[in-house]
Amino acid sequence: MVGIYPIGTLVLLDSNELGIVTEGSRVFVDKPRIMILTNKTGESMEPYPFDLSELDPAGNYLKSIIKTVDAAKCKVNIADYLL
Repeated sequence: MVGIYPIGTLVLLDSNELGIVTEGSRVFVDKPRIMILTNKTGESMEPYPFDLSELDPAGNYLKSIIKTVDAAKCKVNIADYLL
């Protein structure tokens, strides 16, 4: 079974950050775990893991996926982050 965002999918977040899906979520299929690759201005940075199912104190999601992005157009080698 393949989720909405398969592992290795490059995604754009509502925070304007880019991330790679690293693990799906059985409970929230649209809120996978990702590795964030860029900051809010689009600059590369040290990647760090983030769980998109995390909520703020008011119960709102901290970050959400806006769309998938073509890794080749962004010059991102997915294998560099998953291997």
